[in-house]
Amino acid sequence: MPAIHYRNTPQRKLVLDIVKNRHDHPSADEVYEQARSTEPHISRGTVYRNLKLLSQQGLIRRVQTIGGVDRFDCRTGDHFHFMCEGCERVMDVDVPPGMDVDSRIVPPEGAEVHGHWVILRGLCSDCLGKERL
Repeated sequence: MPAIHYRNTPQRKLVLDIVKNRHDHPSADEVYEQARSTEPHISRGTVYRNLKLLSQQGLIRRVQTIGGVDRFDCRTGDHFHFMCEGCERVMDVDVPPGMDVDSRIVPPEGAEVHGHWVILRGLCSDCLGKERL
């Protein structure tokens, strides 16, 4: 099947730049609000479609969270995420060098592993501090 070529529209570039310049794993709504500050006439649908396309193309990563609100990540390589159950913030967790997670996974018979997706959950230091007060 031939690769589909998508034009790099100004709106798509704006959405990509927003995600690439943020390291806090914004939601689609957060990307939309930031995009509107630059391009007031951009629609929510345009932002959502471009986030989907950019993640399908591997230019950004869609992080499906426990709470059901997708977040978007500028880092596309394999790494873990930590999601705070208190504030729902998502943070990167680096895989230690030399830790080959994929080779340690035993997939179902006849399947092969192409990557992994791991979300650790708990409370971030800010939420733990609030809980102790």
